[in-house]
Amino acid sequence: MEKTSLRVKATDAWIKHKSRLIAPVILYVAFYLAVFCVLESMPVERYYYLFSNIDRQIPFVKIFVLPYLAWFIWIPLVTIYYWLTDEEGFRWLRRLLIFGMTVFLVVSALFPTKLYLRPFVLPDDGLLCRLIGMVYRHDTPTNVFPSIHVYNTCIVWYFVNTAKDGFLRRRWVQNLNSFMAISICLSTVLIKQHSLFDVFGGIGMCAVLVYGMHAMEDRKVQKLVEDRKRIGMY
Repeated sequence: MEKTSLRVKATDAWIKHKSRLIAPVILYVAFYLAVFCVLESMPVERYYYLFSNIDRQIPFVKIFVLPYLAWFIWIPLVTIYYWLTDEEGFRWLRRLLIFGMTVFLVVSALFPTKLYLRPFVLPDDGLLCRLIGMVYRHDTPTNVFPSIHVYNTCIVWYFVNTAKDGFLRRRWVQNLNSFMAISICLSTVLIKQHSLFDVFGGIGMCAVLVYGMHAMEDRKVQKLVEDRKRIGMY
């Protein structure tokens, strides 16, 4: 009975701890969606058009709606895995996803962007084009820079690519991670949801914030070493 009681208490403590870890993510997602909906519905006097003739030359490839939609499974899947297996990694992943998405909201509020790249008429009435039509109906071609699809994908790719976890280091997982990253980023331009400016904006923001994460970690380690030297541990 005593062992069972201890096991129940340990399980209860684990659940409470994990709940506290994931709660900010759930709350932020609700906040993000609410603010994004407000931005989408607000009247805008002037949009900034960030696309070029190169974007017009990129072909429309309907099959890429599949990786585009797979993003909605892939990002939460990797996030949940980190939440369950790597607390420190999850905390950093959480920070970077939330910070980048907040930057996007601020940019969208101050510099609202718009695209004119979507086809006027979809080529057929098959399943893939119906899925694209669904995407078009629920996600207007406004407030598109930088691409959150690309940013979140690149962040997740980096965390899986540099993971120390044995499962994530498996070759098939690494190959899947690279495949998902490449196909999702390509999908944003191949179904005409984003321009190349949006894609490179998402990649650039990822690079800057990951660099900032490492700089903060390096400063933390350096401070720890200096503190230990000061008290004679080294």
